[in-house]
Amino acid sequence: MYEATGCSPSESEVIMKDFPVTSPLGLQIALVKELTSLFDGMRFQNAADNGESLTKLAIYEQALPIATKEVKAYEDETTDTTDFYTDEVEDSIIKCPWCNVKIDKWWQDKDNRWVVKIAFIFGIYNNDKSNRGHREIINLVEKIRQRFTLDPMLESQYKNRGTFDAEVNEEDTYPYFFGVVVTDFELKGIEREWEKYL
Repeated sequence: MYEATGCSPSESEVIMKDFPVTSPLGLQIALVKELTSLFDGMRFQNAADNGESLTKLAIYEQALPIATKEVKAYEDETTDTTDFYTDEVEDSIIKCPWCNVKIDKWWQDKDNRWVVKIAFIFGIYNNDKSNRGHREIINLVEKIRQRFTLDPMLESQYKNRGTFDAEVNEEDTYPYFFGVVVTDFELKGIEREWEKYL
């Protein structure tokens, strides 16, 4: 499931018209599409119903959705007044399972290529009493590593540099488990138009 945060499809198309496809933004969108396909057959416990059902991994660009708040009214019988309070309808941090494809930073190398550091951040829910949800995180990390180790190219425009750095959360957050894998991609370089100056 591809869920680009903050943009409807028509807004995404407008934004992409302002950026070349071979750009950090183009890489991020291509990675969301690739991961949607890579994880399509996988199912995880759904935190929304405390693990009663299984669901696909939701994949987001750059940030998780902003949690929505619902304003509710209640009557205070002691003062005969109506007051209001907010209730977090959706806590995006624990609305597992999800993967956030985050552009961490990017820089230009000596060959005029962008090098983009991408962090794939995972959140899953697993209420099994064995407390081994970290295994699912490690499996997701390994699927990404294998995908780009076997074939470092993505859409003939982006090349993975072949180095990966990963970790799982150290704190006990059962039944929620979090982890990240970080890797670099090279974008095609830009050739200078020297003929203009000859």
